Amino acid sequence: TAIDFGRMADCQTVAPRRVTITNTGNLPETVTPALLNGGTAFAISMTGPETILPGKTYTFDVVFLRPSFAAFTDVLELVTTRCRTTFRIPLNGELVEQTYLAAPNPLMFPTVNVGGVANRQVTIQNNGGFDATFGSIRVIPNGPFTIQGTVPTSIASGSTENISIRFNPTTEGISNATLCIIFTSPCPDTICVAMEGEAVKGTLELHP
Repeated sequence: TAIDFGRMADCQTVAPRRVTITNTGNLPETVTPALLNGGTAFAISMTGPETILPGKTYTFDVVFLRPSFAAFTDVLELVTTRCRTTFRIPLNGELVEQTYLAAPNPLMFPTVNVGGVANRQVTIQNNGGFDATFGSIRVIPNGPFTIQGTVPTSIASGSTENISIRFNPTTEGISNATLCIIFTSPCPDTICVAMEGEAVKGTLELHP
């Protein structure tokens, strides 16, 4: 039977998998372990040959070391001394990288008159191997920049979502704020986009 640790993100805990060997015979048996691929991605708590008495059991753990973002395989081989029987257990596990991209960054708005409006979009791209869930999307600090429309609650692996931002200044000058996208799964993460816009007073005068 194979031991499959599955696909996991960097923040997820790896639980060891337990292997139990039972001597169902009438004589002591010595078992020697080996990892055929060198043990770079997996480790076992059984450090050397173990002699198991008749009717007794021996247990040990297999751990996925997650040396890098990739899929790994190995074979745990157990060889008995007396009967020269070989047992092979395939080992599998994958550490999946989860990254995001927000563009454009910074998000620059055109110059508008005081009281005017400019709209822009930020595109969030999920470059990771898992679907992701948004915990919140917020503008810091509150001011002339506001989020428009319905904001997404999740983003599938390999896909994009758009967030609409409106710049509606009430005072003259340059305004700055930060749009932050906070992820809750598969791992807590935050990406932020700097935003800037400028408002000017109109110079057009009308005299009857």
